[in-house]
Amino acid sequence: MVRKLNNRESNKMKQNSAATYSFPWQFCLLNALIYFLARLDIIEIISWGSISVIPALAILPTVATVVLVIMSSPFQAAAYMVLRNFTRRKLVYAVLFLWPGTLLGGIYLYWSVPALRARTLLEDLELAPLPKSAAGLRIASWSSGFAGDVFLRFRASREDIEAFLNNSPALKDAECQKYSKERMRLGDPLRDEYKPPEPQDDREYFTYNAFLTPPWYLPEIRVAGRRYAFSARKFGHGAEVVYDEEQNLVFVHLNLG
Repeated sequence: MVRKLNNRESNKMKQNSAATYSFPWQFCLLNALIYFLARLDIIEIISWGSISVIPALAILPTVATVVLVIMSSPFQAAAYMVLRNFTRRKLVYAVLFLWPGTLLGGIYLYWSVPALRARTLLEDLELAPLPKSAAGLRIASWSSGFAGDVFLRFRASREDIEAFLNNSPALKDAECQKYSKERMRLGDPLRDEYKPPEPQDDREYFTYNAFLTPPWYLPEIRVAGRRYAFSARKFGHGAEVVYDEEQNLVFVHLNLG
């Protein structure tokens, strides 16, 4: 009788042991979730000022998360095969299974800080660094892998903005358009960009996608200002710098196709 009880206890212990060392799928899913949320970038969504843009911003994070899962799965499987015979501590599994998403997601979050993103964008476009008096910095972007946009806006003193424009190598040979009260630059999201202007209308209109453009990026000029258009050599796509002289605002836009 005692021997039968011992066998039952032994079988129960084996079952408990098997359950303890079952593959920790929850950590795999949590690893993917941590990385996805880091790549989704809550700061970016806040900068856009609208949750309606989340589907567009979620395309690349979703693809990147799938790649992370594929690349980290062999490591996680190997770690499980080795550790299941030595330890049952969940903390050990959590550390090993979560470090890929936590580490890579943390690096991405660091480089998503607005000031760092702005510095990188200006360097890539061969523009001068942000002026010392720059304030109200806003930056946002979206990309599908085949197309995208990067938007930047800041305010600074008139002297610093003039220095920024004069010290930007990309603007030396850029096409420059000047505007005034008599020749405004206005945005119209519904306007056909190929439609010729109305007779006696000296205004310049530009179109934009209201869904994929942050609400704070509206480079209109109603009093005085300039627009510099150039090709970003690093990307091979068009870019612009718009200076609203009345409000001392600078807009920078990179179109990625």
